[in-house]
Order: sequence, then structure tokens, then C-alpha cells
Amino acid sequence: MIRCCKVIPFYFGPRRITFEGSSDVLPLAEYVYENALNIDPGPHIEMDTIIVNNSPDCDQAVDFFNKINGKKTKSGEIIVINGDNIGISFGAYNKAFEMFGGKYDYWAFTEDDIIINYDGFYSIAIDQLKESVGFIALIGVS
Repeated sequence: MIRCCKVIPFYFGPRRITFEGSSDVLPLAEYVYENALNIDPGPHIEMDTIIVNNSPDCDQAVDFFNKINGKKTKSGEIIVINGDNIGISFGAYNKAFEMFGGKYDYWAFTEDDIIINYDGFYSIAIDQLKESVGFIALIGVS
């Protein structure tokens, strides 16, 4: 079995477009959660979804992420850790990698508003990586 993860930083605050505050972000977080429960990364792949809460002082974010932390998905579980929003998404990716660097064979890093909904996406990515590529961008899977 291949051990993989998908890291998603979440920020429950105002953004440049669309989101004015935490109440605007909650429906997105719920949708990401539902997607994480049902996505099939591919055969022989165990995939955890690591969510980095970059709003640890937002009660709405903390309450929601406490409810979903540890939930089983189709191929793994949801793991929620707290970030500090230093470095925004890249800081969150780094925090997850520092905590779990030796646990996974492959890593996928994505934003909270990019929803990967293509079953088998991780298998496709791993096959591409086996071609001696060090980094790939998934296009057409969201």
C-alpha cells in the first residue's frame, strides 16, 4: 500500500475576493470535507487529508475542525493541525511537512478553494512522477 496525503490550508478570514469573513468560508470548508470523505485517490493508495487551520483563534473554524478531526475517509482519515498563518499557504504546507515528513511516500499540496474531484487522481500523479519528474501540476482534476 502506498501512503499519501493531501495538505489543505484553511483560512477563515477576509480574502481578496469572495470571502468577507468566517461565515463565508464555512460552506467551503463543509464542501471540502464532503469531498475528502468520498474521493478515491486510486488503487493501492491510502490517503490522509491534512487540514491546516490557519485561523486557530476563530471559534467557528475551531468548532468545525474539531468535529471532523479523525474522521475516516474512503482511503484514510482527516487530520487537523493548527497553523499560525505565517507564510500563508506555504507556511501551512511547511508545518504539515515538518510534523509528518516521514509518514508519507507522496505529498499533494492544494489550496482550500481548489477541489480535486477526479477519482484516481493520485495514481495518475504517481505514474507521472515515476517518469523522473520531481514536481507535477494537476490540471483538469478539479
